[in-house]
Amino acid sequence: MLGMVASVPLMMEAAGPTENGGANQSWTRRDIPYESLKAITIDDLLVLKEALWPHERLWSKQVEIAESVVRDKVTVVPAAHEVGKDYVAGFVVASIFTLCAALEIQCKIVTTSVTAAQLANLWGEIDRFIRGAKVPILSPVGRLIYNHQYLGRLGNAPPQWPYTQGPAVCKEGDSYAVAAVVTNEHKGEGLSGHHAGDGFTLFVADECSGMADIAFSKASEWADHMLLIGNPYQCSNYFYRAIKGDPATGDPGGDRRAA
Repeated sequence: MLGMVASVPLMMEAAGPTENGGANQSWTRRDIPYESLKAITIDDLLVLKEALWPHERLWSKQVEIAESVVRDKVTVVPAAHEVGKDYVAGFVVASIFTLCAALEIQCKIVTTSVTAAQLANLWGEIDRFIRGAKVPILSPVGRLIYNHQYLGRLGNAPPQWPYTQGPAVCKEGDSYAVAAVVTNEHKGEGLSGHHAGDGFTLFVADECSGMADIAFSKASEWADHMLLIGNPYQCSNYFYRAIKGDPATGDPGGDRRAA
C-alpha cells in the first residue's frame, strides 16, 4: 500500500489510554540499509518506545497517527483541545529522529506553527521525550545534541552509545536535524529547501487551521511525510480541504490511498 493522504480525527476513547509495543523485541533487530528510509514502520517506533519510554502511554488513535506518519505522504489530524495531539507529535518527532540517528538514515524534520507560543507548546512535548528517555540519548552519553528548539546528531557516536554498531562517522553531505520555524503568514519563509538526500524528511505543523496555503506548498517541495494537526476552527485553507474536500480539484477529502 502506497500511502497518500490519511485523515485521522483525534477523539478521546471511553476506554482511556492503552500501552503498546513489543517489549520482548530488540529495537535494533533489523539491519535497515542506509538507502532504505521506507523500511521504518510503526513496529520500529513502538519497540523503540518500550526501550526508551516505557513509562509513556499511547492510546489507539495516537498509535494510528504515528503509523500514518511513517506510511503516508500526508497525515491530517483535526482534534479538540486536550486530547493529546501535541503529545503524539512530540513522540513522532523524537522517535523518528532517534531511530534515524542510530540507523544512519539521514533525517530532516521541520516543525512549525503560527506563533512562537504555539510552537513552544509542541517543543515542550518533544522535550518530554528527549530528556525523559530511560536510556540517555543526549550527548555526552548519547548521540543527540539539543539546543533551544533544535536537535542534531554527533558525527561520531560516543563510546557509551549502545545503539550503533561499528564506526558512525557522518558522510559528506549528511543531514540530521530537527528545527523550528514560526510560519510567516504571507511568505512561508524558512520552510523551503529542507532536503536530506535519500533520507527521511518530515514536516510537522501545529495550529493548521490558521496557516496560509503557502506554508503547505513550500513544505510539499521537500517533505516526503507531513503531519498536520489543529483544532477544527472555521477555515478554507489546505487543512480544511484535506479533510472536507476540494470541489475545484474533485478531491473528496479524508482518507485517500493508492494501491
